[in-house]
Amino acid sequence: MGLWGSRGRKFESSHPDSGKPCKQTFAGLYFVQLEGEALKKGILFDLDGTLWDAGEGVVISWNRVMERMGRKERFTIEQLHSLMGKTMAEIAYAAFAQETPEEAERILAFCTDEENAYLAEHGGALYDGVVETLTELKNRGVKLAVCTDMLAVEQFQKIVTLGISDFFTAIVTSEEARA
Repeated sequence: MGLWGSRGRKFESSHPDSGKPCKQTFAGLYFVQLEGEALKKGILFDLDGTLWDAGEGVVISWNRVMERMGRKERFTIEQLHSLMGKTMAEIAYAAFAQETPEEAERILAFCTDEENAYLAEHGGALYDGVVETLTELKNRGVKLAVCTDMLAVEQFQKIVTLGISDFFTAIVTSEEARA
C-alpha cells in the first residue's frame, strides 16, 4: 500500500498521480496497492494536522493566554486551522497582526508554552483509522517516520502521549534539521 494526499474524508477514488483505484482514508491519505520493491520504501508523515487533530486543545490553551494577558482576542478552531502549515513567525504575525513583530512573537511564545503544557496533559485526537493504518503498514514492513515542525521535545512528547511512538523508526523535527 502507498499513502498520498492531505487531510480528512473517507471515499473511493483514484490516485491523483497514477489513476489506480484507491480508498482515501484518515487525514486524506490514499491507499493504493503497490507491488514488489515499492512496498519496501518508507513513508514520512507530518504530525500536527496529519495524524492527529489538536485543534480544540490549541483553542483552549491560546484563549487561556489571551484571558490571562487581558487581551480581547479569542480564537476559533477555524482560525487556528487557517494558520497551520505556516512558520512560527508567520503564525505570530498573522495571529497578532496589530502588534510589532517582536511583540507578536512574544505573545505566540506564551501561547505555544500553554499549548504544549495543555496537550501534554490532555492530548489530542488521532484521526479515525490512524492506528489501524499504521499497524497495517508496519505489519507489511513499511518503514515509518515523522518529519515535523517545532521543538523536538514537544513533538516527541506528543507522539508518546498519543500512543503511536512504537510505529516510527525515526522522528525528525525542524529544530534538529537546522542544527
